[in-house]
Amino acid sequence: RYYLQTLGLSLRHPDDFKTAADGVCCLSDFAALNDCLDTFSARQRRLFIATWSLSETPLTLRAQILPLVSDFNEFLIAYQDQFAEVDNCAFFQQWQQQMETVNFQNGQIEHLPGHHYLFGQGAVA
Repeated sequence: RYYLQTLGLSLRHPDDFKTAADGVCCLSDFAALNDCLDTFSARQRRLFIATWSLSETPLTLRAQILPLVSDFNEFLIAYQDQFAEVDNCAFFQQWQQQMETVNFQNGQIEHLPGHHYLFGQGAVA
């Protein structure tokens, strides 16, 4: 939150999400997340960013998060080849195949061997 504020971004409290005109809402509760996501129409562009966060979670948590962003239009995901017992390369390859309406570009990060950026862009409904 401190970092976002130093960039000049306004922060929203989850309770104010539906009424605030703009800003960033930081939350970690699934019910609050679902409530916030329900306020967007399918015609709005939505961006999902997960830089090493999603790839460092158990598969059970990933299974809860990814359906919530299945209709997002833009993706920026960074991940390492392997985390604990999970083969992230295989995991994200399989996930990309499920996201048929999104065009993905996956590339290695030159200065971090064994790490990748996954960019995705899809159409707005």
